[in-house]
Amino acid sequence: MSTADEFIEPRSNRKRKRETNEGENPSMDTEQTRTAQFPQINAAELKDDTDSFRKVPIPAHRYTPLKDQWMKLYSPIVEYLHLQIRFN
Repeated sequence: MSTADEFIEPRSNRKRKRETNEGENPSMDTEQTRTAQFPQINAAELKDDTDSFRKVPIPAHRYTPLKDQWMKLYSPIVEYLHLQIRFN
């Protein structure tokens, strides 16, 4: 065990905040971010001749609720997203 002669004083509390130089601008030096530059795509490359579609599997217990709410889902997708969807 330690005795009174071996007692070491605890360190003083350290500052947790950083000291700022008042003469300098406290704002950070930041670089402007660049956006990626891609070459333009011509109309022939943009138009894809193949029709693409996906089938989404629906679990059996979700089929009836989907059928009941189909028009609420269908209308905004076709109107705002301009996608063609169908319910088979």
